[in-house]
Amino acid sequence: MHKSRSIIGCPWNASLLTLVLGAQAAVAANAIPAPTELPAERTVGANEQVFAFHGAMPTGVSVSEDGRIFVNFPQ
Repeated sequence: MHKSRSIIGCPWNASLLTLVLGAQAAVAANAIPAPTELPAERTVGANEQVFAFHGAMPTGVSVSEDGRIFVNFPQ
């Protein structure tokens, strides 16, 4: 007949359990508290459609510092 043993029955298991529980307590003690206010949505401006593509679609769009728009198409 098989005799069941508790997990803490061996000194090595008790040491391991103590180590794990101690590590959890240390992590919980040093945890950074959650912020009380969450970031809110903010708008930067409105979207403006400057061109509508029909047919071949561009693979890239860039806008220069002075507002010029460059569009790349696949060959």
